[in-house]
Amino acid sequence: MGSKSESKYIMSKANVPVVPGYHGKVNDLDFLMKEAVKIGYPVILKAVLGGGGKGMRIVRNENEFKD
Repeated sequence: MGSKSESKYIMSKANVPVVPGYHGKVNDLDFLMKEAVKIGYPVILKAVLGGGGKGMRIVRNENEFKD
């Protein structure tokens, strides 16, 4: 299996429509909250590596983000 994050980056650069999201390396909470506002709630928080979807969380608004 390949890197989904890298694949999405490649597709975006090729002007293929993709679901909006943040796939950078910055892991600062305040920065990520700002990115979520740009994307629009609800968002799904997901680890880049491993887990097979375990640990994915739906965040419906800013108040839920830190939890």
